[in-house]
Amino acid sequence: MRIYLVILLTSLFLIQACKKENTVEPPIQVEEDFWEFNSQPNKIIRNIKMCSNGYMVAEYPNKILLSTDNGDTWNVILSAYTEGTIGIGPNDEIYIAGYSTVLYSYDYGNTWNQREITYTAPDSTQTSTIIFCIETDKDGSVYLGTMGGVFRSDDRGNSWKRLVNGMFIKDIRSLLVSSTNKILAGSNSIVNGIYISTDKGENWQDVNMASMDGQIFFSLAEDSLGNLYAGGINKLFFSIDNGSSWQVISNVNSSFIDMLIDKNNNIYTCFGGSGILISKDGGTTWEEKSKGLESFVRIRSLLLAKNGFLFAGTDGNGLYKSKKSVY
Repeated sequence: MRIYLVILLTSLFLIQACKKENTVEPPIQVEEDFWEFNSQPNKIIRNIKMCSNGYMVAEYPNKILLSTDNGDTWNVILSAYTEGTIGIGPNDEIYIAGYSTVLYSYDYGNTWNQREITYTAPDSTQTSTIIFCIETDKDGSVYLGTMGGVFRSDDRGNSWKRLVNGMFIKDIRSLLVSSTNKILAGSNSIVNGIYISTDKGENWQDVNMASMDGQIFFSLAEDSLGNLYAGGINKLFFSIDNGSSWQVISNVNSSFIDMLIDKNNNIYTCFGGSGILISKDGGTTWEEKSKGLESFVRIRSLLLAKNGFLFAGTDGNGLYKSKKSVY
């Protein structure tokens, strides 16, 4: 009986020992890099846009680049003074902002035209103006947001009309053509901040809200439900009524430099001094996605390609691409 008891106890000890030896500790979860370096080392990529055929256009100071292979390689298609702003028309017209000129191409940068943007000041002198943003509508009209108001061209950039009727502040930093064909203009404002036009910019009405006073609206966006977003200094505004009224949904210690929204209504934004932040709940909460970027890199511009890959232009570290599609 004692022999059987010893054998039993020994067997139990060996079983427990084997179990202990075979125990596998759960692996440490390491966050996967969101970004990988794409191209253009040491370059300041201030803007990126995509044509309807998938060609990509990027700007760094005094150069315009074109990629025909999803950002893998780039060729210089323009060497001229540029201000960072790119617009793409419905037929892949490329519009580039100079200091007070618009450079435009109908053939992906093989040939270029140029027009000076000026207006008549109150003292009857011709005044040039700095261009901050370019937007196009489905009819092919082109809109410029400038320090001297909004300008529109209906002939693919060849002639321009100044549109400031109803504007108190004429320093326009962002533009958006909404799905309902309203034109929104975000200003550098001491009073209010966003103007809305329902007639292609001929007349403007300001949104009279005290919470917008003192804002610079760097970015405007629309989600698939028609909700509008306006990114300013320290605040993200939200509208569910085509811009008639706005509420603050996010307060941050920075500025909303660029912003885009994917087909699932996730918001992507880059702030003045950090990487990218993503909100999956309409701007209520934010998650930082900077893993894979070089330390202290500042993102200047964002592009969401048709295949769901994100591109980020940086302030001196070239172009980054998300390792996976966001879809």
